[in-house]
Amino acid sequence: MPTISDVAKRAGVSPATVSRVIQGAKNVRPATREKVARAIDDLSYVPSAVAQSLRSKRTRSLALVVPDITNAFWTTVARGVEDVAHRHDYSVLLCNTDENLAKQLRYLDVLIGQQDGHLHWHGLRQLDPQPRGAGGKGRMSVVKRLFQRRSLHTPSPATMTLSYVLLGIWALVVLFPLYWLLVTSFKLPIDVNMGPFYLPGVDFKPSLHAWEYILVGDLSRDTIRPYTNTVIVALTSAALALILGTAAAYGLTRFQYQPRLGAILCFIGCLALAVVAVTLGVPWQIALVVALVLFIILLQTIGKRFQRSLSNRDVAFWLISQRMLPPVAVVIPIYVLFQRLRLLDTRTALIITYLASNLPIVVWLMRDYFQTIPIELEECAAIDGASRYRIFWAIVLPLALPGLVATFLFVLVFAWNEYLLSLFLSSSRAQTLPLTVAAQNATRGPQWWYMSVLILIMIVPVIAMAVALERYIARGLLVGAIKG
Repeated sequence: MPTISDVAKRAGVSPATVSRVIQGAKNVRPATREKVARAIDDLSYVPSAVAQSLRSKRTRSLALVVPDITNAFWTTVARGVEDVAHRHDYSVLLCNTDENLAKQLRYLDVLIGQQDGHLHWHGLRQLDPQPRGAGGKGRMSVVKRLFQRRSLHTPSPATMTLSYVLLGIWALVVLFPLYWLLVTSFKLPIDVNMGPFYLPGVDFKPSLHAWEYILVGDLSRDTIRPYTNTVIVALTSAALALILGTAAAYGLTRFQYQPRLGAILCFIGCLALAVVAVTLGVPWQIALVVALVLFIILLQTIGKRFQRSLSNRDVAFWLISQRMLPPVAVVIPIYVLFQRLRLLDTRTALIITYLASNLPIVVWLMRDYFQTIPIELEECAAIDGASRYRIFWAIVLPLALPGLVATFLFVLVFAWNEYLLSLFLSSSRAQTLPLTVAAQNATRGPQWWYMSVLILIMIVPVIAMAVALERYIARGLLVGAIKG
């Protein structure tokens, strides 16, 4: 009888590929699957375990169990088995494993009873590897089936049960704080202090006291203004970061930059000199002109002596390294900068700061995503006469839409929840919601009922946006996970 090696040689693939096709692996190209199926049909190949059953003289009937009786490939396999079986005077009974396991076993029992115990069956995906009439071994087979994988992509029942239990525990850990926030927002101060109470209407009487105080009561004005500031600052900074970061990421992916190290050092030195001059009282216009002229002179003299240059990877790493620095290390210089510019307690200061903080994340994530888009698509468009800008807008951006959505949501959440920079750069007019939530921890202690309402108001828009964009986020979260 032909072997896997014969099928592999006939199809022009490796034996391992033939085995994956027979086992129903999904990571096989359709063309390869068709070639293997054609080779199996030509050679009338039968899997080795079934072939051994056919060569046995103890039985005269065979029950063949296949994963999908409607699939063209498995129909070809079954036809090959029938041809070989008939040549050996065997009768073939075809079964389908798509049915329920218990129903399939009852079906096999009926078949075995009809053949008076002279039926031998073997499944390409086995249902019961233990022989009948084994007594204690039969009971052991049930335990073994609990821990036996049904296929490469289907775990054993025990593994699935354990996975669902762990996922249920994790879901409880994640969702219970949200439930506790919702419940606390309907409690009176006495219910919070006398708690814990878990079930509204059973452990305590729900009340809208906190909601009325926050939305229509004394704190309504102090809630609407921070909420508006948060929406405007977060959306604006996230959108600007996405636009600038996407363009920079595409440039780092498709163009080669080789800035010389000498030019970079000269620029940093001249910039530092200009800052020192302004600090000493020199007008900033004169300091800027002098620094620019000095930079051009140094670039044409000393800068050329440095032959070493940086690559795109160095530029990308330098960008992401800006996020390695904790915000508390730079918040004082940023405060002084905006104080000199008279932009403290303004939305402009927050937008600029959030933009600079989140821009490296956008560049890093979108750079990895652009690397997964085949460059051949752009080359074909360029051959057809498309410009670089048309290629970017008409081809690259539509393909990168999942990555754009996921990245936008990431930076939006970072800007929405930012606390430290907002604490230093705003006081009353540009105050955001995180500061309003923290302000509820007053001299009388944390007012959990008010904080719960504010937190719910704060997180609901982000959750709603995540749910609305879920179909894009599911693919965009794999940014850079698969390359080549």
